[in-house]
Amino acid sequence: MTAENVFRFYRAYKFYYQGKYDMRKYGAMRTPPLINQHDRRFYYRISQKLDDAQIHGLFTTQFFFNPHAYVADMVTPDAFSEAMSFAGRAENGRTLLDHDLYELGKRLRSIDLDEWLYGEWVGDQRASSPECLQEVIGKSIPLDVASIVLLIPRKAVGYDWVTYHESRPSMGLGPAPWIARLKCADQLIRLQRPGWRMMAWDMSEQFWQSIPAAYNMSPAYLDKLPTLDI
Repeated sequence: MTAENVFRFYRAYKFYYQGKYDMRKYGAMRTPPLINQHDRRFYYRISQKLDDAQIHGLFTTQFFFNPHAYVADMVTPDAFSEAMSFAGRAENGRTLLDHDLYELGKRLRSIDLDEWLYGEWVGDQRASSPECLQEVIGKSIPLDVASIVLLIPRKAVGYDWVTYHESRPSMGLGPAPWIARLKCADQLIRLQRPGWRMMAWDMSEQFWQSIPAAYNMSPAYLDKLPTLDI
């Protein structure tokens, strides 16, 4: 990818994550000439160090964690490593996803699934940020795995993680901003990986069917017996 196109995609991803541009519809943005940008050296460095898939991975991951990230913050060994790892996940296809979901499923069988998904009880209130989302933010759950596990509803067992959290008053401290970013990341993965949507739905169904506690995944409340004890 040329440095000019890196600049165009940088702007497109940034404004897409900020909710100001429909990248799915318009693709890369029209931008001023790169030669006039004082930070142009960073775009040239990205162009020289990463291939196309890795550049898309760079912007997908970096803007997820900070929609206002500056390009200079992305030209680091850690950022490049994350970009290459994310692009490599696409190359490994379903095999790596199956492995990651299997390992996650093993861990979920030994914890309180209700609190992991919806937040730990603190008195008669839930914690503002559930453990599952903290693990995504902490980078222990990859974005593609998080999209499969958290974003896809399963109406038959009362599971709609997104609607539950979006309907709760958050006062700016809840998971809603992160959910919006995860939705953006999911749409970007869909653009980057042909067949993603069908595969993700299939893997989501298989994943939750493998969890014994998932026979009823609606959130448990204090006025009734918990529905998700393992």
